[in-house]
Amino acid sequence: MTLTLNVATVLPLSPGISGELLSVAGGAVGAVLEAVSQPICSLILLTDGTTSPSTILKEESVVRGSPWGVGVFEVVVDGQDANGTLMLLSHLFHQARQMRMESWCVRVVVVSHDPVFLATFAEWSLKGRLLVWATKLLVVTSLPLPQLHALLSSHWTFSMMNTILLNLEDTPPNLRVSVYTHLPYSPEGAQVVRVASWTPKRGLFIVSKVPLFHEKFSNFYSAKVNVTAEPFPPFWDEVKGPDNTTQYSGTDYMTLATIADARNFTIHALPTDNWAEAMLIEYTMPH
Repeated sequence: MTLTLNVATVLPLSPGISGELLSVAGGAVGAVLEAVSQPICSLILLTDGTTSPSTILKEESVVRGSPWGVGVFEVVVDGQDANGTLMLLSHLFHQARQMRMESWCVRVVVVSHDPVFLATFAEWSLKGRLLVWATKLLVVTSLPLPQLHALLSSHWTFSMMNTILLNLEDTPPNLRVSVYTHLPYSPEGAQVVRVASWTPKRGLFIVSKVPLFHEKFSNFYSAKVNVTAEPFPPFWDEVKGPDNTTQYSGTDYMTLATIADARNFTIHALPTDNWAEAMLIEYTMPH
């Protein structure tokens, strides 16, 4: 399987354009973009080829929410070899990342009803370093709820980054789009929550105390956070305490302990035998 890539240039758009983003969910996407828009934001729009870019670019509220322009990246599945797939994905995410780095702020909208495509995006957005925390990601899809929960929970891009998912859950004349997010830390533990809903009559309305883009790491609710470290006085030092427990000290540890106290998490130092192992764990853990 291969993905063929069409990358459009960044398009400065006129606010007079009207139309729809998707044949059914365009209004919901536009409402969310307007709710989180800033006067210096641009938009990266990535589709799997089932939604026409020309249709997408006619949505007036998308234009208003992206005053600095829109970059369209279309990935179409065909029958080329796997090496071609990797090259095209690498090129796509390089171009999209360049746009993100050259913009004051960016909203990323990914449109697909294919969970395999969405999982591939999640993987390559990490490899291509497309997202930072300030980047707001909107995933637009239509999935059964068990599949939606599994998707949000099993990929770092969706579970830990600044991501919401718009899910088409009913079609006209009872059109309804629900908005979900994954909370890695909460009083109830990790969970997927429904935070908003959209209908043509009511528009966008919040149904939870959790906002559209929740600050996921303001409170860890006493969760354990893994840390890799090796003794390196005076920055990090380890001594054996009572009952053969390990106690930590040093400037780096005290700084981290202060953050842990403020954010309500417990430091869990992973055992490592040497610096090479510590660095291997650090660079293979998702960031």
